[in-house]
Amino acid sequence: MRQAASEMDRNNSVVNGHAGLSTCLVHEAYSEASERVASMTRSDRMILNPDHITIAVVDAGPAIAFFSLLGFKEDHVATIDGGVPARYMGMPAMKAQHITLALEGAYHFEIQLLVFDPLPGTDPGAHPTNLRKRGFNHLAFRVDDIEAATAHLVANGVTVLSDEMDYISRKLRLFEGPEGITVELVQRDD
Repeated sequence: MRQAASEMDRNNSVVNGHAGLSTCLVHEAYSEASERVASMTRSDRMILNPDHITIAVVDAGPAIAFFSLLGFKEDHVATIDGGVPARYMGMPAMKAQHITLALEGAYHFEIQLLVFDPLPGTDPGAHPTNLRKRGFNHLAFRVDDIEAATAHLVANGVTVLSDEMDYISRKLRLFEGPEGITVELVQRDD
């Protein structure tokens, strides 16, 4: 009886944040997903690679210095003063410096820094994903066809947070990810 209870406790413990799943079931689900991904060709996959991550900072200098240690180089600087980019992010009156640091290699990857002016107060704003706060802002994935990817996500119940925007030779669209994080899809014109 004690051995059976111990076995049941072990199988019903919290594993990787999933109450009631045994380690075996988690490994089985992970293995099946890994096999599906491994068998996909490039045309089967919606996501090509990570495109960029955006981080809101108070002072761009230390962030630029840090990421330069990792091989990132300043690529593009823009001033956002309202307009289409601000509306796209759900903050129509937003003013910020948008600094793109690029890492060239097997594929292009960017760290995009936002320096808000003035600094956002403690009011998180009305945007559901809270893009005003400092730190992590959003994660972006590159896709071949943003319209097809949007249709796929919407068909699976994912919430679209923005209209499509053309910006710096790319098409962009924001979505609400798990736990309210913002995920962006990017279709580059190149």
